[in-house]
Amino acid sequence: MSIAKALFDQSIISTDECFGQPDVTSQEMRTAINAWRDTYLKREGDKTSDPCMRMAYVIVHKLQKGVFAEYSSDILDKEKTAKGKWMNRNLSQLDLIRDSILQWMLIGGECWVKPIPRPGPDGSTIFAPLLVHRTDAVILAREPDGRVTSIVTAEHTARGSQYYTLLERRTVDANGYLTIENKLYASFDRGTLGVRTALSKLDRYAQLPDLYTYPVPVGGVGMTPLRVPLANCVDGSMDAISIYEPAMGLIRNIDQNEKQLNDEFELAGEGAEGGLRPARCRFFQARLPGGCRPGPASERGGAENVPHRPGHGAFAAGLRLCPRPRCGPDVLLRRLDRPL
Repeated sequence: MSIAKALFDQSIISTDECFGQPDVTSQEMRTAINAWRDTYLKREGDKTSDPCMRMAYVIVHKLQKGVFAEYSSDILDKEKTAKGKWMNRNLSQLDLIRDSILQWMLIGGECWVKPIPRPGPDGSTIFAPLLVHRTDAVILAREPDGRVTSIVTAEHTARGSQYYTLLERRTVDANGYLTIENKLYASFDRGTLGVRTALSKLDRYAQLPDLYTYPVPVGGVGMTPLRVPLANCVDGSMDAISIYEPAMGLIRNIDQNEKQLNDEFELAGEGAEGGLRPARCRFFQARLPGGCRPGPASERGGAENVPHRPGHGAFAAGLRLCPRPRCGPDVLLRRLDRPL
């Protein structure tokens, strides 16, 4: 289990232990967020489903491709003024990860972009954006309008045989003053948070204070939030949801149907080799003479000998030799787009 997943699932260490404050996200939402990520990353099938259609990826990719087909960013006075040139350098840094930002926002429902100050080529300070995934964040306080006022984020670094995790809590008070608290943990195991260590252990964190409050009001947690504009249909809270959360049931059914089709065609092939065919097709639910169809090949260790009967069934030779109907992701998405 990764450190990020362990922190988010609270199975190794919780924010209560680190900062004395619990996660306000409900258990239903935490389960859903993990399911969105797992659905997007799932590549291998199991006994009940086959994710070969990769529907979550298809949905996210089509939206991401459509957004940036019509989008371009530019600074009009980038060649005329020093401010325009500085803004253009910052925008160029943001454009490098814009695809990742949009995709992970669609997957997790919400993500954040953290500005990291870096020295520019001319000595000025520019901001390199750092993407914070939903599973790398624990929300400690959220306003009724959905605005986050306290959040813990995790940053991960590998150095040799050690793994470091920076936990950063950002809290904004009622007057807009932002306080940032930093804690660094070190471990020899990627799956555990480890023990707290000095920030100076890593050069990139050596200048960070343990606790710092900005002297002027910031008005937020100092990160740019990006949210999917859908009403929460998981628990009704102000937490954002994945773009494909409303279709999660459909995606699961498609994966299960693919597994069923694979089992049926496997049975058909075994029956054809022995001059036999199964007596019932589970997927089409068509009873044929001879009784019920045996279970999948993985459960019974081979095709069951069922005498061939006249007539056409789900596994008739003509049907087996015909190409399967085209029912790929594009066809399914077009069907979903049809008006009711």
